[in-house]
Amino acid sequence: MRSFLARSPITLLFALLFLPKIIFSQEQLGMRLERYAGIYSAGINPANTAFTPHNWEVSLFNADLFVENSYAFLRNTSLQNALRNTDKIVSLADTSAENPPARDAILQDFADGSRKMHFVTQVRIAGPSFSFRFGENNVVGLTTAFRTNISAYKIPEILAYPTVSDLPRNQAINIPPAGIAGLVWGEIGLHYSRLEEMGDLKMAWGVSPKLLLGYEGFFTRAQSNFDYTQQNGDTTSLWQCKMGLRPHDRQSHRQCRRSKP
Repeated sequence: MRSFLARSPITLLFALLFLPKIIFSQEQLGMRLERYAGIYSAGINPANTAFTPHNWEVSLFNADLFVENSYAFLRNTSLQNALRNTDKIVSLADTSAENPPARDAILQDFADGSRKMHFVTQVRIAGPSFSFRFGENNVVGLTTAFRTNISAYKIPEILAYPTVSDLPRNQAINIPPAGIAGLVWGEIGLHYSRLEEMGDLKMAWGVSPKLLLGYEGFFTRAQSNFDYTQQNGDTTSLWQCKMGLRPHDRQSHRQCRRSKP
């Protein structure tokens, strides 16, 4: 047994070095696990409030917005600079050697569709919340929040802007099925965390049970491929077709719905 435990770190190191796997992740908000985040940090790690130095805390209101996508992006800028200079945002597709962008322009570019495209929007509005410490190692609290999430994953590669903008006019192109989903809900949660001290070692655990109140939700997904036709100007035609059987003669037929954005 001791021999196995002695060799296991070497086995783990070998696995990490020679069996790599690329993992993408996003924390969304860097302040959630900060030591002074208080009851706000319980939204992602209920045990974090055990290390808060304050004996009590009251939060009246806070809000956050998270947006992520792999479809479009801005070059050579930061979020703060882009928000302050929205008039300087220029699409790279509208520039050329004969029409170069200004030196201080913020360039909007698009992904080429070589990686899976998606977009996610999350809004969280937290209402009155509080926490207080009793004893030396116990923290209890209450949280409320209103949240919205809209997302679309696995956007077809053909819908990447460099591809869809170069499609021939008045020619139907087959698009694979795609979908989008959204949800609006409220949260009312209780909170408890405890700090355990074992000599020089400190360990914390916590729990935040929540009552979820669903308000609105939607989910839409094409059940089959649909035809996309780029017409002159900014007009497009979308045809979604589904194979079926006629009730009276059981011959196959095609049902199509047309829309013009």
